[in-house]
Amino acid sequence: MNRDAIGAIGQLLGSVTVLVTLGYLAVQVRHARQETRRALSQGRGEGFRDMMAFEIDPRLSGIAVRAAAALGGQTLPSMAAT
Repeated sequence: MNRDAIGAIGQLLGSVTVLVTLGYLAVQVRHARQETRRALSQGRGEGFRDMMAFEIDPRLSGIAVRAAAALGGQTLPSMAAT
């Protein structure tokens, strides 16, 4: 083998390595995007759960009503009834 053939093989191996790296990067980006979506969905679910727990628990509702009255804010209709 001469130098040109060895250089061509090296360039071919380098190109294959770049393609494999780009494929791996694409997979990692896809997984990161899925994880971000999952985390956002979980955060929304937890926020909704906390909001519902806040409305349902009479102790927390009473605190919220008193705080809103003291600060001049508004409460949800379901909280004002408790």
